[in-house]
Amino acid sequence: MMRRLIVCLLLALVAYPAVVPADEIRPALLELSEREGGWIDVTWKVPMRGDRTLALRPALPEFFESATPPAGRPVATSLRRRRVAGSSRYG
Repeated sequence: MMRRLIVCLLLALVAYPAVVPADEIRPALLELSEREGGWIDVTWKVPMRGDRTLALRPALPEFFESATPPAGRPVATSLRRRRVAGSSRYG
């Protein structure tokens, strides 16, 4: 009888899932919007913790020239940045 109880308790402990912390998911975003004349709006959102952000920046092809410097503003737990780029190749 005691042996059955011990076996049942051991099986219950093994079968019961342990609670473990999961990795935090903090997704980034990249949005490209085409405009007339070969210009594109580049918007990206980078996860932020405190005043630190991940060093993520979009890399555009060399023939695209930045028309505006990247401008950013904090939004909740991320930093949202935007710039306009274009190419004389398509303009």
